[in-house]
Amino acid sequence: MSKLLFIILLIFSFLFIVSFSFAAEPPPCECTSGSCCDGCNFRPSSYICDSSSEITCQTENQCEGAYGNNWTVSKCNASGDCVFDSSGWNYITNCPQEKACQGGSCVCSGNCLFQPTGPFPPDGDANVKLPVTLMWNAVNGAQSYRYKIDGVIEGVTTTPYIIIRNCTLHSSSTYSWQVQACCDTNGNNCGSWNDKWSFTTSLAPELLSPINNAVNVSTPVTLDWCDVINAQSYFLKIYKNGQSYYPSLVERSTTTGSLPSEAIFGPEVLTKNTTYDWMFATCLNATGTKCGVDCGNEQDGEQCGDYSPQWKFTTGELTLPLPKILSPTSTAGTPVVNFSNYLGWESLGKKGINSYRYEIKKGEELVLDNFTPATTTAVYFDSLWRYLEFNQVYSWKIRSCWDEEGNNCETEGNESTFKTTGAPPTLNEGGTGPVDNATNVIVPTKLNWDNMPGALSYYYEISTAPNFSLLVATNTTDYLKSEDSADYPKLKTETQYWWRVKTCADAQGRSCGEPTIITFITFELSTPSNPSPEDNGNLLTSGKYIGWEQVLGARFYQYKVDYGGAEKIPPTIFSTNSALLPIDKMELGNYTWYVKACLDENCQESGELAGPWKFNLIQGECEKSLVPCGRDCDAPGTPYNERDSCQFKHLFLLL
Repeated sequence: MSKLLFIILLIFSFLFIVSFSFAAEPPPCECTSGSCCDGCNFRPSSYICDSSSEITCQTENQCEGAYGNNWTVSKCNASGDCVFDSSGWNYITNCPQEKACQGGSCVCSGNCLFQPTGPFPPDGDANVKLPVTLMWNAVNGAQSYRYKIDGVIEGVTTTPYIIIRNCTLHSSSTYSWQVQACCDTNGNNCGSWNDKWSFTTSLAPELLSPINNAVNVSTPVTLDWCDVINAQSYFLKIYKNGQSYYPSLVERSTTTGSLPSEAIFGPEVLTKNTTYDWMFATCLNATGTKCGVDCGNEQDGEQCGDYSPQWKFTTGELTLPLPKILSPTSTAGTPVVNFSNYLGWESLGKKGINSYRYEIKKGEELVLDNFTPATTTAVYFDSLWRYLEFNQVYSWKIRSCWDEEGNNCETEGNESTFKTTGAPPTLNEGGTGPVDNATNVIVPTKLNWDNMPGALSYYYEISTAPNFSLLVATNTTDYLKSEDSADYPKLKTETQYWWRVKTCADAQGRSCGEPTIITFITFELSTPSNPSPEDNGNLLTSGKYIGWEQVLGARFYQYKVDYGGAEKIPPTIFSTNSALLPIDKMELGNYTWYVKACLDENCQESGELAGPWKFNLIQGECEKSLVPCGRDCDAPGTPYNERDSCQFKHLFLLL
């Protein structure tokens, strides 16, 4: 039984193989007369048909042609199948509309491709922004498209759109364009062109670079656009974080008269790692007040304009310039500063700097870290002094910052050093002032010290107590004056004083460093000596003066004269070491007198009283004279005293 089944299966397999072999051959020709055509039954070429064998397809499919080595296409298939039939063998191919039967298969034929439809921009559209993307509906079966813009450009694209850029088209111009669908990717075997479409471009310029959505753009950034034929100026808008940031007008060059089609911006406008939007409008006048067809003649471009599409770019990692330090500076060593000095640096203007950050260090210790707005390029020390110490060296650095709060700053910066004023003054050893522990110091006392670097003033105090609790004198001197004088009544004789002087950073002597302190003792007024006339001597009436030796430090003297035990001349103060006596009122005879040296004009501060000294007032030989009065002597034998001062009564004596 099994053998029988095996034999039956073997027979069926053989029949199937034979049947498959015949199905693979072309159908036999159906000849109406004569021999069949070569190729129908693979007959030798010597057989000649006297009439063609018809291959009849289904009539409703409208596919017909002569049977031979190849099909000849005459029509596009509208629907259904392309069928030929011969001797019971049916060959069926399902062809879509855009293809035709050829060689037993459906192939693309340009004649079968529809014309493109659905243009964008729509036919007749106006105010089309550049660059323009021309689009149309995809055509079934098309592998590419030919396009052309009359008088401008022709080309092939494999997509149902094409971007026309790079100044190929002009602003404010009208263009006509067409597209045809093609069977291959190289624009061959194409259908018919569509009826012409048209569009009119906007007055706005076409943007070129940086390309839209460009990233990591380095500065300076060149914003480039296509020339617009009738442009007289351009108006630019730059947006930062969605806010209007930098509107500006691009004008003709004052030297060449040409209108540029690019604008260059560095870090004075653009910051790092920031996204900006930008767009341009073409202006029909030079002042940027007519930047669109529908704008008024005096309407600012920032308010009205036919603007290009808004493009974006993002800056990369940029570096701001370093501000140059201008102050404090010194030609010799570290500059010494006071309240009138300042930390100053070069103004970099609009170079992307929105603030500056400065820091001050003492050694490695950070003393101050602060910032200023971009408009401020100096910080005076009077506002910084509370952070500083007197007579100390500091370093400082200035850095440029991208933001207005001084947070996003460059790492590098310019550095310099300075020293605060306030060193204790050194005493002027070559001056006339007292040294420490000096004695017998004359009043007024000259206080002098050396000029100290950076001093804006000096402040000193004089006290009768070593802890300066009993001040008798204080003063502030100008920085140009490193000396002063202390006088009575602040200073008195025979008194010990303590004096200290400070170097000050301000002009008022309120902000000062550590002092230099010394002590001194003022002098004692000595007793006048060496009287003239000498003690118990004679004074001629013609002499008139009494005198004494000058006392060191005395500025006034007080003397008095007694006669006959009574006061003849009361205590009288003179500024010289001699006194003119009223001889005409003094009788001849013996006088006693006293004198003392004084520091002040009232002789409140005085020395010991010298005397009593004596002199005998006498007159020398005296001849008679016609003048009866005002003489130094009295001639004998006259009825009047010629030493009397002249009065009205003496007039009658002359008559």
